[in-house]
Amino acid sequence: MTYSWETEAIVWAAVEPLQGREFFAAASIQSETTTRIRMRYRPGIDTAMRIAFDGSIYNITSIIEPQKRRRELQLMCQSGVDDG
Repeated sequence: MTYSWETEAIVWAAVEPLQGREFFAAASIQSETTTRIRMRYRPGIDTAMRIAFDGSIYNITSIIEPQKRRRELQLMCQSGVDDG
């Protein structure tokens, strides 16, 4: 069985890197960046999805819906680790 990713939607969003760090894992240096991605509200977004932007892959770690008004989503993401 082979798994692959497919495009769910192409949307406008603001990509804001928040912090980066380097660490040692499995005898090699890894780097990881935490990023907030802000976009208009869209139902069906979950943490099993990921974001592709400007040649980078972002794994969604949490989804914040400010004020629960269905206007905006803030996706907290990480890139650089487990991009496969």
